[in-house]
Amino acid sequence: TTTAACAADTECEWDYRNNFCVDKLCTYTTDALCKNDTKCKWKNTCMKQCEFNGVIGDCNKDASCTWDTATNKDGKCVKRCDILTTTTACTDNILCMWNNQTDKCRIKCKYTHTTTKPCDADKDCEWNYVTSTCGPIRCNMSTQSTCEADNTCEWRDNKCVKQCPQYPNKVSCELYDTTCVWDTKNGDCRKNCQYKFDGKTAAECTKDDFCMYQSNIADPKCRQSCETKYTTSDECNKD
Repeated sequence: TTTAACAADTECEWDYRNNFCVDKLCTYTTDALCKNDTKCKWKNTCMKQCEFNGVIGDCNKDASCTWDTATNKDGKCVKRCDILTTTTACTDNILCMWNNQTDKCRIKCKYTHTTTKPCDADKDCEWNYVTSTCGPIRCNMSTQSTCEADNTCEWRDNKCVKQCPQYPNKVSCELYDTTCVWDTKNGDCRKNCQYKFDGKTAAECTKDDFCMYQSNIADPKCRQSCETKYTTSDECNKD
């Protein structure tokens, strides 16, 4: 039997998942009979569950479904993430992620954005410079206790933010957090010395080998040491 021959029979339809002809699904005329069949759902009429729509046209006719080519190169019909109302239903769908801040389900960041700017412009996402992919934003907890329970985060100015060492390169280190600076000597992101030791003594400042105390100015301050800040003689001599 071919797809065309199957489609020509009004009592039949093609099962695109298993590639054979089957009796037409979800032809029930009552709510009770429809809901009794796990392949079906009732929405003023009996309809197939998203996963049983084998072609994009049928899938897109149902507003609760979407055609997924992100996780399946051939495409498949799945439930839209934003209609899933529980954490389990959301995370069981490979296309979706649960947002703890909004208590809502949405498409995973990596399937939504493929470049840096739109990823970082999305309040739920951030660009991962190590993997060069868009992922869910970290350190987005809404309370101090849950924030500080994660040792990669810190609570600052009444919000949860990533600690400086979580930024993997100079660009992300100095772009996303003004309290962080790049250590060119050791190749990592560190807390800005002036911010870290504000109001502290020179002795406290210089205990950190990343920092130096600059006393030859009107307003002495703790600052990043020259050896960790500069890599060339020209840069160094300009300071």
